[in-house]
Amino acid sequence: PAQAQVRELQAALTALDTLRRELAASLQDQWAGEQQKQALLAALAHDLKTPLTIISGNAELLDEDNLPPAQQACVQAILRGARSAEDYVTHLQAITTGLPPAASAQTVSCADLAQACAALGRDLTAPKGITFSWQTDPHPLPDRALSLDRTAFLRAAENLLSNGVRYTPAGQTLDCGLRLTAQRLFLWVQDSGPGFSPEALAKAGKLFYTEEPSRPQGGHLGMGLYSAAQTARAHGGGLCLENTSRGGRATLWISIS
Repeated sequence: PAQAQVRELQAALTALDTLRRELAASLQDQWAGEQQKQALLAALAHDLKTPLTIISGNAELLDEDNLPPAQQACVQAILRGARSAEDYVTHLQAITTGLPPAASAQTVSCADLAQACAALGRDLTAPKGITFSWQTDPHPLPDRALSLDRTAFLRAAENLLSNGVRYTPAGQTLDCGLRLTAQRLFLWVQDSGPGFSPEALAKAGKLFYTEEPSRPQGGHLGMGLYSAAQTARAHGGGLCLENTSRGGRATLWISIS
């Protein structure tokens, strides 16, 4: 019996050593894969600057011409989109270098924020043939200074608006607005689509969640609402989804007290 126990112990030790080697090899492969992915993302972020420079440069040349109002509006939309993309690329480059996302709270006027959100809505709805309706409460908004990360807030607004545009048929209306109270700022987007499923109401805002097939995604990976929710939480707020008689409604709020 003693010899049998020794053999069993030796077999167990051999098995553990085999597992150790296999685990070490697996971890090394994963680390190499992560390093390669990070290097590819860094290269892509760097290479994206070239086409963005071409786009913004040509748009700036067009902006100098005496264009008709409709074409001038399109050029301004291109310039705004290119500037936003350049900000995103800069943020992506910081992430790929291993630096933590920098908090960049700024003092922003409420009127400036409303103007930027309204411009985003018009830029996204016009090419889709969707009517954009913009509202503020109170109207007009007071000239109040807010402390927030302007780039992150506008990125969250863009995600909510893109989500609304995706589910609003051409010829219908996408409603959006800002509501300011003493302690909170609300951004809401109301689409004219089929509304959120019960599962979406419970899970939307989680990483990589999509609600196929009730609201087809068209290749989207469920990052938009998650990103918007993260921005809201970083500002002491949250994200709320609900259904109305017209469709789905998303409301993001942040604390400004």
